[in-house]
Amino acid sequence: VESDYTLVYFHHGLNSSNKPNFRWLLSAYKEFDRKYKKNVKKVYIVHPTMFIRIAMGVLKPFISAKFGRKLSQVKQLGQLSGVLYLDQLAIPAPVSEYDKSIATSGGDRSKMGEGTQSKSVFHATLTKAIPDTQQFGVALVWLKEKSKGEDIPFVVRHCVEYIKANGI
Repeated sequence: VESDYTLVYFHHGLNSSNKPNFRWLLSAYKEFDRKYKKNVKKVYIVHPTMFIRIAMGVLKPFISAKFGRKLSQVKQLGQLSGVLYLDQLAIPAPVSEYDKSIATSGGDRSKMGEGTQSKSVFHATLTKAIPDTQQFGVALVWLKEKSKGEDIPFVVRHCVEYIKANGI
């Protein structure tokens, strides 16, 4: 993976019969090459259960702070629409149905029927295009490409000029 990517994990439908054990998850993580781990921009866990929330709380001290900032729990798909194009995600029908049911029931998970469970799905997607005006949270190379032939990106040049003029 040469560029940043976002991982969306749909947790709905995971149960004891289709849940991978911790040993398998650990070995799967170890199989990822460093460049995959390094280039993940954000990991969204959609429809986390209480178990997931507790597990993340317990594991937080053992996860690097940098990776911890990349993890986000999302209670409903609508929360993703501000950061990802939902129409570009392969959202399983049972996940969408579940999302609609919790939206109408105020988030009560007990109102879902037994027959609506699905296998959890991992899905990688690209994030929304970066606006040309964005100056922070982007690579310096990207800023330089957008700086219209200037050797130093605008935001860097402007900051240096401000520091020179006003001192810190």
